[in-house]
Amino acid sequence: MRLAPVFAIGLSFFVGNLDATVVNVATTQIGVDLDASTTVVAWTVNGFVLAVAALLLFAGDLAGRFGARRLYVCGLVLFTAASVLAGLATTAPMLIGARVAQGVGAALFQPAGLVLLGAAYPETGVRQRMIGLWAAMGAAAAALGPMIGGFIVAGLGWRWIFWVNLPIGIAAIWMSLVVLPALPVRARRIPVAGHLLFALAIAGFAVALMQGPDAGWGAPVTVAGIAAAIVGLVCFAWWQSRSSGEVYPGRILRNRDFSLANVVGVFMNVGLFGGVFLVSILLQQGLSSGPLTAGLQLLPMMVVFVIGNLAFSRLSGRLGPRGAIIIGMSAATIAVAVLALVSIRDVSYPWLAVCLAVAHLGLGVASPAMTSAMMNSIEPRDTGLAGAVMNVNRQLGSLIGVAIAAGLLTTTASPAAAAPMMFGLTVVGYAIAAIAGVRLHKTTRSAEA
Repeated sequence: MRLAPVFAIGLSFFVGNLDATVVNVATTQIGVDLDASTTVVAWTVNGFVLAVAALLLFAGDLAGRFGARRLYVCGLVLFTAASVLAGLATTAPMLIGARVAQGVGAALFQPAGLVLLGAAYPETGVRQRMIGLWAAMGAAAAALGPMIGGFIVAGLGWRWIFWVNLPIGIAAIWMSLVVLPALPVRARRIPVAGHLLFALAIAGFAVALMQGPDAGWGAPVTVAGIAAAIVGLVCFAWWQSRSSGEVYPGRILRNRDFSLANVVGVFMNVGLFGGVFLVSILLQQGLSSGPLTAGLQLLPMMVVFVIGNLAFSRLSGRLGPRGAIIIGMSAATIAVAVLALVSIRDVSYPWLAVCLAVAHLGLGVASPAMTSAMMNSIEPRDTGLAGAVMNVNRQLGSLIGVAIAAGLLTTTASPAAAAPMMFGLTVVGYAIAAIAGVRLHKTTRSAEA
């Protein structure tokens, strides 16, 4: 079985996830060094997420128009260069700008990567196993990120958490050029106006959600964000109803299993990314852990993602995507519910470690299952676009989760006071995701094996 393509594509997933979790460990140090508030520091996470969410669909169209491999490599080059600039930043706005540029690069290579993965492994059963391995590479980065970040921040400083992307990015670019094939391109007009309106709506939504709890919901920046979101959304809906070029094709949105898989992805990311952001600050500010200690404390909560991804890769033929989503999301819901009840009275590390390890193991099983359910529900010609739509929705979930966590940290007395509220909201989201999994159509196991 050819593993080189999945490894080449997985490197980009690895470096993107590594960067996300490493930044979470460094938030306290970045805030002190750059004299930035919790809301501003949260933008170093959400600036990246915003750029990805706003441009993924545009990038999906670009991949079809100019070639998936070409766009994939361009995205890696931009991401790697922006990582160097992030490490050189001397002010919070400079760092946020570099993070946005990283997000643009990630937006370019993410949908193109799924197109290349689907083309490399067209057989359903083989593709599902490769998706499991691909997801495991991203999960390994997410798992090792806190520990790596802790060592880097404690020994070298937070700037090196961005510079570490340079050798990985160069390796990914080289492998992509050597291993991945150049796929045919489609001569089609790209609906630029629709993409710009969609990006305006997402940007306004992000600004309002992030600035509202800190600046106030009546502050000019918040009102401007709300206005931009409403205008962008209304104009986008009007444009899509009258334009021959669709950004969100109706044939995909009317696909029940595709929509349900997206529900799973959104609520999974709300709880996961919001929870990791809050717990990273809780460990350092609430439980007085240093960056290295916090990184080591996060390790057992995160490394189980890899185990979950590999478990799905091995058991996908028996469970199918639907069964894996139900089992994984149900386990996550129960584990976080226990943590939410315990944290009302006291937040201690043993409870955090055990409950979140169980929850994240479940998410590790459910995440590649969700991607498989999405890819199994669509026609091969829609793989790139559908992957972009799913990633947009997951990034919006991440953005909402971090914004909720930052808002709770801003409006409560301490991270310990914010924790039970965040965990309670996470339980609701995970339960909705589990119910969405139940409503997926059953698939034939033999077709997936």
